[in-house]
Amino acid sequence: MASGVWVLMAAAKIRMASGSETPAVCASRIRVTSDSSMSGPPVGPLSPYGRDLATPRSFLVGGLVRIPQRGPRFLPRTESAFTTIPIDRGVTLHHRRSDRFKTELVRVFFRAPLDDRRTERHLFAALLGRGTGSTPTRRDLAARMQDLYGAGYGASVQRLSGRHVLGLRASTVSGRWLPGRPKNLRSLLQFLSEALQGPPIGPDGLPIEDVFEQERRTLLRDLQSRITNKSRYAMDRLRQEMFKGQVFADPDIGRAEDIQGAERAACLAEGMRVLSEGEADIYLLAPCTPLQAEKLIRKHLALAPRRRERLMRPPLAAPRRRPRRVTEALDIEQGKLALGFRVEDWEPGESHRESLLADVILGGGPTSKLFRNVREARSLCYDVRSTLDRNLGVWTVTAGIKPAMCDEALTAIRAEIRAMKAGHITAEEVDTARRAILSGLRAVPDSQSSLVEFFFRRRLTKRREKTVEAVARSYARASVTAIPDLMARLRLDTVFFLDSVGQVEATVGA
Repeated sequence: MASGVWVLMAAAKIRMASGSETPAVCASRIRVTSDSSMSGPPVGPLSPYGRDLATPRSFLVGGLVRIPQRGPRFLPRTESAFTTIPIDRGVTLHHRRSDRFKTELVRVFFRAPLDDRRTERHLFAALLGRGTGSTPTRRDLAARMQDLYGAGYGASVQRLSGRHVLGLRASTVSGRWLPGRPKNLRSLLQFLSEALQGPPIGPDGLPIEDVFEQERRTLLRDLQSRITNKSRYAMDRLRQEMFKGQVFADPDIGRAEDIQGAERAACLAEGMRVLSEGEADIYLLAPCTPLQAEKLIRKHLALAPRRRERLMRPPLAAPRRRPRRVTEALDIEQGKLALGFRVEDWEPGESHRESLLADVILGGGPTSKLFRNVREARSLCYDVRSTLDRNLGVWTVTAGIKPAMCDEALTAIRAEIRAMKAGHITAEEVDTARRAILSGLRAVPDSQSSLVEFFFRRRLTKRREKTVEAVARSYARASVTAIPDLMARLRLDTVFFLDSVGQVEATVGA
């Protein structure tokens, strides 16, 4: 049986299968399984990653490249779908019977528009994650979680698909695995109901001042520490240049002046407004029937009706007639190059399958065009990757380079994009990219949190598939012929270069 190949790929690429625009990139190992039904020797020499990555288990047959068939074993195993149950206006329960896991998980998401109140929401979530009215200190909260057999709890805010999402999560061991079969899920829902009443309040009716100042300092440190991650800083600066004057330009937690100027009363009011008015989605994974799940939620986690979300389409600017180049100085040795492309006439969420496939082919890992042709063949960069924000229609490419090679790397990256526009995409590249996507999808059902996040992101982008297997089959059928037309709509908007020399603004040719 042919051995597998370890492919190092950005986890963000797999999360993008759910419809998220999240640009953050973190490395994860993804297992790509070879097709054991193929016979014959592998083509090409061995690489450090194993078998030759440029020609993954494909063979010339009668002058034509034979591509392995993607059989059922490349798709996720059949899993039950979430059952959607309307609880009230603007409140929806999504239940999935979970017999595989020994834990029970509850996630509650509240939606809010992207606006200048993002800092208040982040501070409110930090306060809510530290305690509730009945557990005002971290020690009290830890004791309560210990009473629930080591339960977990937390609160956070994310920017997803053109909106803010305030989320609460809680999990505990299923009572059926414990002596006496305690009703842990019921107790967990009761605790979440308490948490939805807001964070601990001081004698003045506002969040406790010392705790609030601690969280303010923590958020400021988070913002200031982003400059130490040079790749992330370059991406943040690129977005600032591309979206000047728009809410997308600023960091998701807000600017330093926003954090420093936040007030306790405003944070409490905004957080409670989101909890009481934001459209809510409750995800419950537990070994119970949908009817039992509905009864539990109605009894222990009742939410007031609220208006359904009316998401405004983000204003999508037209690409610049001539790209803009910005160079910024920092005390660094490795330069960071960030390119921002806009897709002409973009409709949010369009070409979902084809755009992800194109993104993986372009810069999705060690088998991508950018990695093989720009990094490996020409040694023009230390690392390179691409990311597509399908909500805004913005394609970004980031690379770590030697400062002296900036122009040469820029030319080489744009050459690979022009090649895809011209349809120069090999069957091997398509097959490898498709296998990487399917392999990532196979891992989704192995984690309760991954399942919830995957399907919630797809719900935000109004995707129809109800199971991971259905999503995988849709990617297996994705049309390759649409990729050149999609790439032809790319227009370079902004080039940001993080260098060790002074700041300059200039114009580069298209």
